[in-house]
Amino acid sequence: MSSLFPLPSPLLPPFDSLLLKGKYHASAPIHLCLTHLSSHPGTKAIVLTPSRQKWLQALCDFNDDWLNECGGYGAVSHILSQVDVLSVTLGYVFLSMRH
Repeated sequence: MSSLFPLPSPLLPPFDSLLLKGKYHASAPIHLCLTHLSSHPGTKAIVLTPSRQKWLQALCDFNDDWLNECGGYGAVSHILSQVDVLSVTLGYVFLSMRH
């Protein structure tokens, strides 16, 4: 099951694809990818962000205790290697959908 927070935490209902938009803590996409990919081996995840640099700075500023403690574990690193982070604008997404 998938969650926006480190486990144990509230879980999201099952989904095939998911788009989140809004004000979430900076590490929410990472926790979502970790929980989702760990329960769906052999899959990949894509995180879209308008600015990779701003997201990385927000992650540093948020200073997530769980990621600081567990982020370097081999199992966590392996799961995160299945995540692609793409920096795209909404205009680019719109234009790419027209082709």
